[in-house]
Amino acid sequence: MIRETVKYVDFNDVERVESHDFHFTKTELTDMHMHTPGGLDGLIRKIINEKDQTKLYDLVKELILKSYGEKSADGRSFIKKRPDGTLLADEFAQTQAFDELFTTLGQDAKKLADFVNGIMPKKLRDEVEKEMKEHPEKFKDLEAEIIPINASAGDYADQPTIAPTN
Repeated sequence: MIRETVKYVDFNDVERVESHDFHFTKTELTDMHMHTPGGLDGLIRKIINEKDQTKLYDLVKELILKSYGEKSADGRSFIKKRPDGTLLADEFAQTQAFDELFTTLGQDAKKLADFVNGIMPKKLRDEVEKEMKEHPEKFKDLEAEIIPINASAGDYADQPTIAPTN
């Protein structure tokens, strides 16, 4: 789970600072992977290789909204739907906080990489890190295609962005 703090001006011209939670379970990631032609990793490679800003825009928006929710007070669950069936993400998508977060992630590949890593289950992140350390040869070909976890923003100059930069 990752908590993003967002500073924005609401529709009443009031400056606000809010924190919002985002998370995927292994089941949710598997479901997304299974229902994406070529899998999620294949889609990401294709987007990066083709520098397809439209598909990157759609993917980032989908990741933000599908991972949005609230951690229960007791920490046992991550709630994405109200009892009446309303998705919390539907309400969040209508806020200036969403707009600010989406724009920020679209303009900063490092922040986007941190966000994507943060929404993954900790156990899954740990397993991937362990696999990368134990078998770096499996990931060698991917290094040029994915956004590295620990690189500076300047390392992303040739990566597509989804919003105009200043």
